[in-house]
Amino acid sequence: VAWLRAYSGLVLVIQHQDDCPPGVLADWAAARGVTLTVVRPDLGETLPDAASVESICVLGSDRSVNDDLDWIQAELAWVRDAVAVANSRLTIRSSSD
Repeated sequence: VAWLRAYSGLVLVIQHQDDCPPGVLADWAAARGVTLTVVRPDLGETLPDAASVESICVLGSDRSVNDDLDWIQAELAWVRDAVAVANSRLTIRSSSD
């Protein structure tokens, strides 16, 4: 994706489990000099200020947005805030379903 190479800000990858890493996206980004920052809300890691993020890649999980887990509810609120900021976004979802 050509537009991603021009980003100078934070490209955030939200990962939810060990067996669902950025994988091919990380390889692609590294080959093009794009830095990805991976955050694991499921492990208690804090998401950055939404206004500081130019691009978001949300990876899949065997969890659901309907699961009543504190980290999922906090992530959903963060995503709503990030969308409200209205910067450019990239979202990728990969799962088995």
